[in-house]
Amino acid sequence: MPKLSPPPEGPTRAEQELHWSVFPVKDWPKSFILPFPATLHVAADVMDELHFGRGGHSYIAPTQYGKSTLIRYLLRAIPERYPNMIAVRLEFEISNRPLPREFYKVLLRGLDPQLEIRHFLEDRRDQALAEYLALATPKSPPFIVFLVDEIQNGGALVLEWLKFFMGMLDECGVRNAAFGFGNSGLEAAVKKVRQAHQKHLLKRYFRCVLSMPGIATRMALGRVFRIIDWTWRWAEFGWTISQFYFPLAYRAGWRITNETGLAWAALMAEAGAGGRRIEVGADVVRDLLQYYLTQFSRFDSPKWKGTDAHWREAATACDLSLLSD
Repeated sequence: MPKLSPPPEGPTRAEQELHWSVFPVKDWPKSFILPFPATLHVAADVMDELHFGRGGHSYIAPTQYGKSTLIRYLLRAIPERYPNMIAVRLEFEISNRPLPREFYKVLLRGLDPQLEIRHFLEDRRDQALAEYLALATPKSPPFIVFLVDEIQNGGALVLEWLKFFMGMLDECGVRNAAFGFGNSGLEAAVKKVRQAHQKHLLKRYFRCVLSMPGIATRMALGRVFRIIDWTWRWAEFGWTISQFYFPLAYRAGWRITNETGLAWAALMAEAGAGGRRIEVGADVVRDLLQYYLTQFSRFDSPKWKGTDAHWREAATACDLSLLSD
């Protein structure tokens, strides 16, 4: 593995205060996407499928595993990798009596939450087709990628409507593909479709169903911490994340990766693991890092070194109620 070149000298205290508002600190869940290994793994699978112009893969990601962050990452990464492709996020909600009018509302809200939507079903269908064609046709060749969040809520009827709409786009010369993302209920939804012998839906959305892994070992957590120390650098300045928050300690040789053991032990203690194998989702690790970096950076010095007490405090601030064995 090639040795990483050292990042530039870290910010001075004045520079840190000057750039505090633009560095990814204030609203990590929305404005900052940390490239977790699981995120990159699933994204690579999506990119491979799109390389061949196809979809049909769905991914199971339990709560707190970073599913929403993954979708936001793909919304940005897909058009960067494939300039002719447009990625659109749809979110299905639970409904005992799904209506076509509401389905087309979901399609239109996926393009623009503020879009003024027509009232009647036929008008909404025409509006959705016109909006999607207007968005796609400037591309060459045009291609729309549907990222369907909470796909397990759709049911066979809603999935049929989406298949019909994708067919209309095909007829208009706009190729398309769909990828589904759901929680543990996705397995039951796929089983129901399979038992109903709806092979066309299996092929369209569930050709392959993969699990999005969590972080189950100290070594896996260390790979994330290495991203914080070395890989992810704020583009404008070249500083890594740990370097920005602890410039004096970083300059003196401190690295957050060296505290992986303390962090993992704190998470397991807070979760009450008791020796059991527990997976931690990306959202939990993001919150852990956010707390540690933002709360303790005021103690930055050449002699800084995190302690068990620091990591226990950071772990206490995380929501560990939904961890899976």
